[in-house]
Amino acid sequence: MPKLYLRLINWGLLGSVINTLKILLVPLLLCFVLFQGIVSVYQGLDAPNFLHVNDSQFIISDSLTPPTFEADKAEHRILPDNWLRSMSGFGGSGWYRMQIPAQNQGGHVWGLFIPRANMNVAVFLNGHELGHSGHFSEPVSRNWARPLYYTIPAGLLSGKINILHIHLKSYDDEAGGLSELLIGEHDKLWPLYQMRNFIQIDIAKITFFMNIFAGFLALFLWHLRRQDTVYVWFSVICFSSSLFILNNFLLEIPVSRNIWHFSVYIAIGWFACSLLLFTLHFLQKNNRRREHFLLIYMLISSIVILLWQNIFVALAWHIGSLVMASYACLLLFRSWFQSQESTELVLAVAMLSTLALGFHDWYTRLTLQQFSSPVLMHLGPPVMLMAIAWILMVRFVRTLQENERFNVELEHRVATVKQALNEEHQRVQVLLEQEAKSDERQRIMKDLHDGLGGYLMSAHSIARIQALDGGIQQSLNDALFWLRTSIDTLDSEDDHLESLLGTFRYRIEPQLKSCGIHLFWHMDDISGYKVSSDYKLHVIRIVQEAITNVIKHANASELSIHIQLQEEDGMMFSIKDNGCGVSGDKVGHGLNNMRERIKDLGGTMNILSSLSGTCLSFVIPVLTEQSH
Repeated sequence: MPKLYLRLINWGLLGSVINTLKILLVPLLLCFVLFQGIVSVYQGLDAPNFLHVNDSQFIISDSLTPPTFEADKAEHRILPDNWLRSMSGFGGSGWYRMQIPAQNQGGHVWGLFIPRANMNVAVFLNGHELGHSGHFSEPVSRNWARPLYYTIPAGLLSGKINILHIHLKSYDDEAGGLSELLIGEHDKLWPLYQMRNFIQIDIAKITFFMNIFAGFLALFLWHLRRQDTVYVWFSVICFSSSLFILNNFLLEIPVSRNIWHFSVYIAIGWFACSLLLFTLHFLQKNNRRREHFLLIYMLISSIVILLWQNIFVALAWHIGSLVMASYACLLLFRSWFQSQESTELVLAVAMLSTLALGFHDWYTRLTLQQFSSPVLMHLGPPVMLMAIAWILMVRFVRTLQENERFNVELEHRVATVKQALNEEHQRVQVLLEQEAKSDERQRIMKDLHDGLGGYLMSAHSIARIQALDGGIQQSLNDALFWLRTSIDTLDSEDDHLESLLGTFRYRIEPQLKSCGIHLFWHMDDISGYKVSSDYKLHVIRIVQEAITNVIKHANASELSIHIQLQEEDGMMFSIKDNGCGVSGDKVGHGLNNMRERIKDLGGTMNILSSLSGTCLSFVIPVLTEQSH
């Protein structure tokens, strides 16, 4: 038994893992395709069919045209060249001079691919300007993450040594520098540049507008649901990430260089902080004291960075950003281990991917390797957006399914209530009808008792006092008897058939005795049966008519009445006399009336007649349920 229990537990855990992997399949596949594309592009940079240029000379000069490289002033530089390392963060203008071996273009267009240059460049080949990436006046055009490509017209490369000059301008502590250069045929080099430009620039542009839209959408949702503060922090994630993503492709900044540069660093910190706060609210683990501490820390740090404006201070501050993002990932993974909720795992994987990309850029910047490594952090927000969109879609589908189940259940409940209301309405209608009938019967009973009954009693008293003919007195007695019997059947206060038949026996026995007929009465226990007034009236009228026929036509001295219960809630009445029997086939109105009443009750009638007497029997169902 314990082994079976453990197997069930393991199978439940395995099923949960399988379901989670199914949900993770799409985002993981998208991330794999994205990162595989990035790897393939950067592996293409090392292709042997391109000329790699990495040996150069460098001089500091503000000239806008290639200067003279004097031997005592020129420095030897190996690309990639990071000015933070080679010139201690120098900011200004400089020129690179590179010798390119003799090349045979063969009438083909070639290209020059610069994977990364910071901040702005102008390119000259053999004294001809190939192009530039923007203006050199303040503020300088920003190309710090933008790949650059320049077309080399056919015939420009000579069969002798070719001289390539690159003018580069950057800011102090801005990590100015130049990456390795690639020269090759345009048809082969251009696709590589396009893919690199798509990853670095096009994706950044798409993500920027997606983030802006998602941020305003989150604010709108928060406006509709003020209690869901998770939407506020999601909007902060979108807007803060939009700022440092915009820095990837924005050429002309709207403010001064220092304000823009350090605002981007501050935006990265707020992005990490809002990730943590979003996670806390998403997991419903937010604590006001912790939230206030984070906000105060971010505000003070932002002011310090903006006022101090030191790149290494900003990079050190980003350690706190990495810690906050790591803690958010830890919370999500820990929550997933406890709840096995797949949406938490999806968000944790997306956040971990974003953290890895941010750590990559931070580490390459800290170790001065950014000119040999791509900028990847701007790929994190779209991964987050995909994850959150996936979570919202899963929640929407779940909500839709729950609403559908609720609607089905609601329709079932409405149908049940409607049926119950219809039944209750019918019951009320029956009760109202019964009450109306009861009121009418009470009125008729009162009229019969107070009106006709009073007149019959007065007539009977006068006939007895004045000693009128015995036939008249007997007729008046019979009339009073049938009147009392009718009143008994109309009485709705007593709905037991046994009580009514007992009263009927009490009233009919003296009349039979006065006619010389001895009554034998047997009745099963039918005390548990309640019947309607119409049912009682039919039964009494049938029995009355049968007894009247015996009195009038049978010339009998004995009459036996048996009332027996039959199977399936049936009741049989047997009325037998020892008279002369029924002669001929002539049937009177009395028997026809009896048959009609029995038919109305759903029963059957049978008559057996001989010289020794007549037996009339009929079986009728009990129309109401037995009471207990």
